[in-house]
Amino acid sequence: MTASRVFARPVQSHVAAGNGLLGDPLKLPFARILQDVRNIRVSQAYRMLVTCGACSLTLGQQEDLYLSTIKGLDRHDLDTIVASFHQLVIDMDDRPYTDLLGPLYMEIGHRLDKQARGEFFTPRSVSRLMAQMTFGPDARADFPLDQPLTCQEPACGTGGMILTAAEVLAEQGISPLHTRWVAQDISETSCYACFINLTLWSIPAQVVCGNTLSQDVRWSWTNPLWPLAVPLPQPTPDDLVERQQTDRLASLMRQFLNDLDPTDSKETTMTATTNTAATEAPAKRKPGRPKKQVEAPVVSEVAASVPVDTAVPVQAAPILEGSKITSALLTSLHASPLNPRKHFDQAKIEGLAGNILQQGLMQNLVVRLGDQPSTYEVIAGGRRLKALQHLAATGQIPPLYDVPIRLAALTDLEALQLATAENVERQSMTPMEEADAFLGMVELGAGAEDIAVKFARPVAYVKQRLTLARALGDDARTLLDAHEITLGQAQVIALTAGPMRSHVVAAAKRGATPAGMRNMVKEGSFLVANAKFDVAASGLEIVQDLFGDTPERFADPQAALALQIEWIEARAEKLRAKGKHHFVEVRSSETYLNLGYYEFDTHTSHKELAGIVLQYSTVTGELKEHAGVARQADVTSKQRAESAAKKAATASEATGSTGGAIRKAGWIDGHAARAVSIRDALLGDHKRGVALTLLGMLGGDASKLRVDWSSVEVLDVPAVRDRLTVLDHKLGGLLGVKAIGDKYARCPIQGDRFSGNWRDRDSKEFAFYTTLMDLELGELLDLQGILISCTLANWSIYQPEGPVAEFVTRLGEDVNARPVLLLTDAHLKAYTRDRLIELAKDAGLDHAAMAKLGTSKLIREAILAHADELFEQGYVPAIARFPEPLPPLPAAEAAKPGPSDEDGEEDEDLDEEGSEDDAETDD
Repeated sequence: MTASRVFARPVQSHVAAGNGLLGDPLKLPFARILQDVRNIRVSQAYRMLVTCGACSLTLGQQEDLYLSTIKGLDRHDLDTIVASFHQLVIDMDDRPYTDLLGPLYMEIGHRLDKQARGEFFTPRSVSRLMAQMTFGPDARADFPLDQPLTCQEPACGTGGMILTAAEVLAEQGISPLHTRWVAQDISETSCYACFINLTLWSIPAQVVCGNTLSQDVRWSWTNPLWPLAVPLPQPTPDDLVERQQTDRLASLMRQFLNDLDPTDSKETTMTATTNTAATEAPAKRKPGRPKKQVEAPVVSEVAASVPVDTAVPVQAAPILEGSKITSALLTSLHASPLNPRKHFDQAKIEGLAGNILQQGLMQNLVVRLGDQPSTYEVIAGGRRLKALQHLAATGQIPPLYDVPIRLAALTDLEALQLATAENVERQSMTPMEEADAFLGMVELGAGAEDIAVKFARPVAYVKQRLTLARALGDDARTLLDAHEITLGQAQVIALTAGPMRSHVVAAAKRGATPAGMRNMVKEGSFLVANAKFDVAASGLEIVQDLFGDTPERFADPQAALALQIEWIEARAEKLRAKGKHHFVEVRSSETYLNLGYYEFDTHTSHKELAGIVLQYSTVTGELKEHAGVARQADVTSKQRAESAAKKAATASEATGSTGGAIRKAGWIDGHAARAVSIRDALLGDHKRGVALTLLGMLGGDASKLRVDWSSVEVLDVPAVRDRLTVLDHKLGGLLGVKAIGDKYARCPIQGDRFSGNWRDRDSKEFAFYTTLMDLELGELLDLQGILISCTLANWSIYQPEGPVAEFVTRLGEDVNARPVLLLTDAHLKAYTRDRLIELAKDAGLDHAAMAKLGTSKLIREAILAHADELFEQGYVPAIARFPEPLPPLPAAEAAKPGPSDEDGEEDEDLDEEGSEDDAETDD
């Protein structure tokens, strides 16, 4: 559709340009075109617009998605969507860094689709304010030296906040190509729109569609600008010279103030960016003497983020009091081992050497006497010393170059403080170098409060740095120095030890955020807030997080866990003593405090089985009480008992006796025996066959006209099978009579004869119809009767337990059906012991003697010894018989018609005709 723009120059503020208010998004030119679709809704057209637009900007990588999206789309609607995207590009040219897709998305959902989705995108003015607050007036300070600035937006929507951030950077002359954005959102439509916005405005980005909280990712696209991102160019040599001159003037001013009479130090004031002393009354001073000021070091971003918990008092006396200006040979100077700066960029040293060669050394090196005679230890100016040594090594200055120095008598603590102060003022010392410097001062006798006073830092900030220096460890230090982890991640690592340390370091390497790592620490620590026991009385040591992000935790989690378990067991005993619960159980868990559904029923309806489970975490100590739950084993046992009692009652109702339940196989044998007897009795009974067919046609449940024979049970009725075989022979095999034992023989004939190509179905059906017309009427009635009888007396093989249906009972009596059933061992195994004795009694056998037999197997063998004899006598067990004859239905109820739309006279005529027919039939 179009190529992305190429950043050429900073743009003016969108609001200043007069385009801050979009007005009605539906009236934008590209939106008006989009609303011209005919065969789809505007919301569908919008989704297709952003989907296809995003696909077209992936340089062919998402062609399959593009084609599947437009598949089946009307030509007019497709052209409309393409024209809308073309106009969108034009509209974006008139509104730099403005999200046009997001407002339209909201308006379509609320006004055209009449749906309140609850989606709301941040207004542009708010997004711009947030971007300005984030980057500040000098955004260059946030950019790393060796790579583009990486930013994350976890709920990007259509990318409006990212666009305003790019606009704020552009106003400071920073191209979007010096940044990389990782944008994520749960809405797929929003992600496509965001991809379009960022790509068309040349913002390198990776758009991720997924849930930020659960970290479920559906897809991730990287736009073509991603590999084109480059680091922000460093200042030119002219910029460095100008900055060094400014630093030199500031240093001379500070030195001048430090050289004044120290007795007036009590009148000295300290200025800083957050100082409010300017609003107070001026301090008194001696007549004729200027008011002295000592400028505090610039507070870094990390320091500024820490709340100032204590006022910074005034330094009593300057370190360099009594020092003198002189010079020394370059060969007599060596770097101090106390210098906190341990890493030097050789390229920057060479650049500084070039400036010194052109401009000269603008600031004296601060030294103290060395351990060897005629040597000096450089306390402040280590980079300048290395630059001079580089010039000497390359032959650009003589080795005996005379270097201006400031000689001072300094203790180790004063030397370390001075070296640290110089590096802090230049804002070039790494956090770990600063942390190590603070730790060195503590080891030399300084306190955290003293360091805070010296460097105008809050005490909490100093303690944070001390924690880093003491607890970070060599592995994490290496990662931090190599920029593989951030300072925030390092701060979290410093809070951990043991296995948790390895776990958190691995997470940092994978790119986990500091917030995510803090959650890991929180979830892996015994928190004080989770303790149920008396924490104050326990005497356990509590660890407090200096960074203010992780709750208090116990230094000895095992000791805390032991006290927690003791409290929980005491709690369980109290609950048991009350006797209100079916059970009280204490369980431990290493992960989630959830009860497994396979062990507990958390929403049980069996209140008499409900108990309480006290579940605690062996890691965090958290306790969760699960009340009103039941053990699945108890519930299952009760359900089985209830089911057995119900089945026993059902069996007693069917057999007219009492005893245990009869297993499924026995019920199936009984149903089959009755069904075979009915089918055999209906064979050749044309009148009843027609009556049952009509009953099914009129909606009767007993004899449904089936087109699906899957529920018809397979029964071998020899007379039925023989008659079907004869009829099938006359029809040329079109019926397809199935063989006995066929596992698919639900229906005795082939049931899918009309399947295949639907175009041939009509011709197949008519051909079959003409073949049926070759049969005699009696043969057709035979076939009809056989098929309708197969639908009678059916049962569910999954739940066959239950009494015989009333219709089947009455029909069996009507056709004089006589079930037969040969007793077999398989059938008798369905009976319990008491049921076997009942059967023996019912069959006229010596049931008293059988009751004395030891096992059910012996009783079955005793009954089977008489099985053939009983079969010849026509004995059928109670479960296979038809129930006792039911009382006859009243004639009025049997012939009662349904509601009629006709008048009463016609109904009366019908009754009279019916009576005459009945009379003729009786004759």
